[in-house]
Amino acid sequence: MRRIIIFCILFMNILTVYIVASDSTNKLTDMGIIFNYSAEDQITRAEMVKMTVQFMGLEEAVNNYDLNNIYVFNDVTSKHWAASYIAIAKQQGIIEGDEQQYFFPDKYITYGESVKIIVASLGYSPLARMQGGYPEGYIEQGKLLGILDIIPAHSMLVKAEILRQMLLKSLICPMLVQKSSPTFDYCIYNGKNENPLFTAEMRFYGQNFYLLDENNYVVLHNRHFETVSMAYDKTYSTYYLSLTLNTLGKERIISGSKIPVGNNELYLKVIYNNQMMSHIYLSDYPSDTYHVFVNLSKQQMQELIEYF
Repeated sequence: MRRIIIFCILFMNILTVYIVASDSTNKLTDMGIIFNYSAEDQITRAEMVKMTVQFMGLEEAVNNYDLNNIYVFNDVTSKHWAASYIAIAKQQGIIEGDEQQYFFPDKYITYGESVKIIVASLGYSPLARMQGGYPEGYIEQGKLLGILDIIPAHSMLVKAEILRQMLLKSLICPMLVQKSSPTFDYCIYNGKNENPLFTAEMRFYGQNFYLLDENNYVVLHNRHFETVSMAYDKTYSTYYLSLTLNTLGKERIISGSKIPVGNNELYLKVIYNNQMMSHIYLSDYPSDTYHVFVNLSKQQMQELIEYF
């Protein structure tokens, strides 16, 4: 087995290599979101809510939801196929009915409605409301997040392929987290200015150790490794992690496309507890085991290992 030694950027002098990038075409499928639609198909409001709840990692909550005597909206009862998804979305504050408490779950969703749901699922409703609310404020916030560029009239029906692209772009959006305060106070977890890094995709997987590509898409996380151990490097007088991929991890590496790296511009980021610990550069051949040097104490590394 050929091995790749991966060093913290402080110790490295890397030549041009190749990086295994995340395969975005399978991203939504991995999250349980199945797009059995043609590009021109239209999506109902209920279908959009289901996708968004799955996108938020709340499928288990749906499975455990008690539908006995449920009332969500006047037109959404326990008999509706998406009742539990709609109920949870309402609880999360990402949807609301009209003044008469009707939701119209089986109507086709518009551009403006779909953007509002996605922006709200990322925590940005307060900022969207500050920019004018629905629809303009949510559309503007969606543009700022990179979810969309220019869209037709907000009342136009959205097509399946456009919606799929918006969800894919949303995966790397940093989460907005509100702080406890009498006034509106918040933190955008974008990894900048000493803020943590916490994206929508990281929220879905709920792990504490990630390898992200240059766009912040998740390549690997805790569940992709068979064994994780700690060893000591005498040359640099420091401990390092030794991580061996499991079958799922190997499949993720093999299925990823290879992107040439020039001038050391592309790399994988080592994220632990929402903080970037190191940069990782991969060569153009696969390996089962990787060594990672991170700026952690021996005790912190032991705590990290226990999480796997």
